[in-house]
Amino acid sequence: GVAWAICLMGWVIVSRMPDVYESNARVYMNADEALTPLLRGLAVESDVDARLERMQRTLLSSTNMKKLIRMTDLDSRVKDTADREAMVARLQKAIVIKLQTRNLFTVTYSDTDPQLAQSVVSNVLSLFMESSAGDSRTDIDSAQRFLQTEIDRLETQLREAERKKSEFQTRYYDLLPNADNGG
Repeated sequence: GVAWAICLMGWVIVSRMPDVYESNARVYMNADEALTPLLRGLAVESDVDARLERMQRTLLSSTNMKKLIRMTDLDSRVKDTADREAMVARLQKAIVIKLQTRNLFTVTYSDTDPQLAQSVVSNVLSLFMESSAGDSRTDIDSAQRFLQTEIDRLETQLREAERKKSEFQTRYYDLLPNADNGG
C-alpha cells in the first residue's frame, strides 16, 4: 500500500512537470585554414582551443545575446531594461557550447517551447557564421599583410646583396675571371 501511494504521488508530480524540449546542433569549424601550410614556420599559428574559447565568448557576449533576443522574438517577453539584462543572463547560462573533438562542437538550448528552442540554436548558428566570416576575412587580411612585409624585407635583402656584389666586382675586377682577361 505504501509503495502504491508513493508511486501515485510520483506520477502526479511527474505529470505536472512541464515538457522540456532540447535543440542542439553540431558544428564543424575548420581549424586548419588554407594558408596554415603556407605560413608554417613563418608566422605564429593560431591555437585551436584559444580560437574556440574566443568564439564561445563572442557568441555568448551581451551584444550577441541582445541580437539573439531580437532575432527570436524574445523581446516581446521583455518589459524593461532590467528584464532584458535578466534575459541576457539567462540565455548566457542556458546556451551550452561544448567541444567534442578538435574541430567539432555542439550548441544546445532547452526550453518548454520547441519552436523557441530550435529558433535559439538556429540563430546562434547564424551568429556563429557571421562571426566566422569576419574572423576568416581578418585572418586573410593578416596573412596578406604578413606576406607583403616578408616580400618587402626579402626584396631589401636582395638589393643589398646585389649592391655588395657589384662593389666586390668593382673592387676586385682585375682578379675575377671574365671574358676580357681569359679567365
